Amino acid sequence: MRCPDCGQEMDLADKSTFTGSEVRDYYCKPCKKSVVDHGGPALWQILSDAREEAESARAAEEKKTK
Repeated sequence: MRCPDCGQEMDLADKSTFTGSEVRDYYCKPCKKSVVDHGGPALWQILSDAREEAESARAAEEKKTK
């Protein structure tokens, strides 16, 4: 990510996904400025949701066959 003030490449200071969303903190050494970037959903959240959908579909299919 580039610094919005000076245009220099920023360092990734921290990455967090525990909330289900990807949040990255960047730091620009020349400007001494921090920027928080809120990305999309975290990969673990996407995989968890897909697993739940698959389990629900499988359970519904099992009910139909009984």
